[in-house]
Amino acid sequence: MSTSRKTPSSRRNAAQAYRERSILTASSQKLVAMLIERSVRDLERARLALSGGREQESQQSIEKVQSILIELRASLDPQGGELAERMDRLYEFSLDRLATASQDKDATPIEEALRALRPLEQAWQAVVAS
Repeated sequence: MSTSRKTPSSRRNAAQAYRERSILTASSQKLVAMLIERSVRDLERARLALSGGREQESQQSIEKVQSILIELRASLDPQGGELAERMDRLYEFSLDRLATASQDKDATPIEEALRALRPLEQAWQAVVAS
């Protein structure tokens, strides 16, 4: 009698495939929500790593968030009016704070970026839920 057991590797592969399918089939609103959520999570990691003296780990998380914010900023519709302008300023502010955090190895600018992005995360979650 043979039983089928999933190895840790096959479970990881299945989880990765599920994540990829979720991304490929998500609406544009859901994708933005996922990216903002990931940014907040990575900034939390960066803040904790920096406060724990793990500068390289913090830097890697900051760089991931910077890449996400640069892409989100580039995807803004230039004809999007006031909302697009506000989003652009929010992304620019966050990028500036992350550059400062990276340069100074200081968690305070990370916290400032988090304070700017958390309400955005909540707003996008509400948009996706409706």
